[in-house]
Amino acid sequence: MTDTLLFTIDFTRFPGNSTEVKLGPGLHVIYGESGVGKSSLAQHLSGTHGNYPGNFDLEIQKCPHMIQIVLQNPDSQIVSDTLDGELAFSLECNQTDSAAIQSAFLALKEELPFSINGSRHPVTLSGGEKEILNIITAFSTAPELIIMDDCLSFLNRRMKSFILEKIQQKLRANNQIVLWLTSDIDDLQYGASCWELSLSSLSQFTPGEKPMYPCSKLLEGSLNLEIDSMSFDYTDEKKLFKQMNCTVNNSRSLGIVGANGSGKTTLASLILGINHPDSGAIQLKLKGDNAPTMAYLDQFPERLIGEDTLENLLQKFLSIGKLQFHLRKKCITVMERNQIKWDLIKNKSSYDIPWSMLRIALIVILTHCEFDLLILDEPTFGLGWTQKVNLLQYLQRYLKQKHIIVISHDVEFVQSICNVVLSLDDDSITTSDLIQIERKDT
Repeated sequence: MTDTLLFTIDFTRFPGNSTEVKLGPGLHVIYGESGVGKSSLAQHLSGTHGNYPGNFDLEIQKCPHMIQIVLQNPDSQIVSDTLDGELAFSLECNQTDSAAIQSAFLALKEELPFSINGSRHPVTLSGGEKEILNIITAFSTAPELIIMDDCLSFLNRRMKSFILEKIQQKLRANNQIVLWLTSDIDDLQYGASCWELSLSSLSQFTPGEKPMYPCSKLLEGSLNLEIDSMSFDYTDEKKLFKQMNCTVNNSRSLGIVGANGSGKTTLASLILGINHPDSGAIQLKLKGDNAPTMAYLDQFPERLIGEDTLENLLQKFLSIGKLQFHLRKKCITVMERNQIKWDLIKNKSSYDIPWSMLRIALIVILTHCEFDLLILDEPTFGLGWTQKVNLLQYLQRYLKQKHIIVISHDVEFVQSICNVVLSLDDDSITTSDLIQIERKDT
């Protein structure tokens, strides 16, 4: 057993850019933009790097034997078809004493910061709730080293702070090492040591002034949303919306924010007509009484095309007239400007494309199609600061002609891109009215 992680990382294309990293017990944070090799580093350190050819060589001098990795895509880590089964799985793999398993299982269930029906399928959880579930199960067997690969990016700031405090408590009790790789520059505030990974180096991070999103004046729009005494819940679950009322008029871009599990994605499904209110009504119109043509990009972007390819998606949009042929080349050019090599990804299954790359590629494709309204669910997930700013400015240009709805825990991003923001925070969702925040341009 060792309480030290010691490795040397050598960036082969940049002679002399070699760094020795020594980490002891505690929480250590490595920040990096999407595509710099965070997942590759996580896989190298955990010994599962076969599918992650990186731009560096790694030599591990010391490493604990008991390692647990928490993956970026929370669906990739869930193995059971019930929440109770998921909580018990790791315990059953590591213990044989049924009484001890039962005791540990009940303790784990108490750690969840949300109430659950144990027979519920984990797929019905929100993205943030899945992340919390994975973190709790990862720590359940007290590994010596936990590697977290951008696995808290669905959480809003309040819930993230709550979960990290719980992690710190475990570290103090068990003398563990946690290495957290993240694309959110704000996460560096939580590290006992802080690092920045780029394509050419890994260096200790020097904190500076908190960056701010650029804000620009938005044109008046014609997006109108009317929610009239709407109630909705899922079978055998808590009521998400009860007698809810809201009116939005002449919006150009509408933001929806709120706590994890508060119903942001559910509200989108009601707007799209995928789900229907139990009572009351919800209606979205554009340009007077016209129902808009809408496209929705899920917070899990692979759900848009499944195992299909981006090339086939483009061809489908061309065949049904949603994408004009002359814009196909423009789509590819925009991707290339965002460091997405079309020829390398166009024929891959969506499951084989890095999440952030897939998300940006799909946003680029959808913004070139003839939809009146785009609904983007967690569009900044997995993106570093520079990439978020680039996406913001891209969408600001798109909004000169079109309308969008943005669902996100990233409140600052939403306030920078949306002229009306609806809050689903815990203190509002049980009342009759949504909180509506008007944006003031500066």
